[in-house]
Amino acid sequence: MRKAIQGATAARYIDSPITKTVHGPGADFPDLIQALSWVGQYIITPNGFVTFLVAAGQWVYTTSIEINHANSNRIAIQGGALLGGSPTPGNISVTGYHSSTDGTNQIIYLRSVYATELQFANGQTGFFIYRGGATLRYLLITGSQTTVGVLGGCGVYAFEQLWLDGVAVWGFGSWGLRADMGAIRSQTSLSICTLYCGTGGAYIQNGYLSMATAAQYFISCSHGVTSLHLFGSLAWIGKLDARGDNPSSGNAAIHVEQGSQLALNAGSVISQNANVGVIVAGASTFQGEQVTYSSIGPVSGIGLYMDGGKAWVDNSVFSGNAGTDILCIGGANCEAIGASFASSSPPVNTYGQNYNAFISH
Repeated sequence: MRKAIQGATAARYIDSPITKTVHGPGADFPDLIQALSWVGQYIITPNGFVTFLVAAGQWVYTTSIEINHANSNRIAIQGGALLGGSPTPGNISVTGYHSSTDGTNQIIYLRSVYATELQFANGQTGFFIYRGGATLRYLLITGSQTTVGVLGGCGVYAFEQLWLDGVAVWGFGSWGLRADMGAIRSQTSLSICTLYCGTGGAYIQNGYLSMATAAQYFISCSHGVTSLHLFGSLAWIGKLDARGDNPSSGNAAIHVEQGSQLALNAGSVISQNANVGVIVAGASTFQGEQVTYSSIGPVSGIGLYMDGGKAWVDNSVFSGNAGTDILCIGGANCEAIGASFASSSPPVNTYGQNYNAFISH
């Protein structure tokens, strides 16, 4: 009896690293929904780890995938080995504002890089993250360019922490990546891409976004409104490539709002966006030194717009913008020492009473 009880108890634990295959001939599970349902029956001990290896191919889902395991930090969902080098900005087509031609060219390119594609139909969100710590690796996650329901149309929607490793998201109706009081993190050299989504690349509310390896690219291009929107959040990004957004009046490629903090490493590019490059507002801080802010217009063409807050854009280049390169109001303080730009309001090194702001240069 004792041995039987011990055996039954042991069967409820995963106490060593294991790999299970998903999709394709001879796989352990026909899809990730059944795979995650299976692992939900087990406790994964500190000695254990479960890798779900998803076969190469295009796999269609009509419902979202939920990660909600108490030991999610010991689970990885991994696609096939990359077919080519990790994406770089030079390989991402951006010729216009939220251009459908660019969107088509981008998905063709991504499919030449990623062996495993998870397609989410009918406006569904791809992944919901309800428990923290899981890893998504080597996956192309694509959407139907539509939304359904209040939480529909996001590539990844995180309420807890999620790790990404060489992942690309394309063509969702809402956001590529979204976190509400959650965290999306990556610390490898492989690029993270969000491309051609209806609203934007990443929206972080009361959360955290970290892709802080200096050589790592976060490529967020060709969205309907914005590449990155921070609302009461913290973000640290290696090299940001934000091009080709089509924000309406009042929006920008990058929003840093409501006490948010954003830091970009040198070499980031914010370019070819229809309205404003970066908006800083609501007691937020922005560090974007040695960054290029270029070819922004024709709606207002402002490179950096600040309504309060603090920004450092030292040694950056502002060029080819349709309007004012740096515009500050509302008590904003912008340090632009060594930066190259043609126009600013107020004039540099002069406190502008009409603007209640200061730009040092």
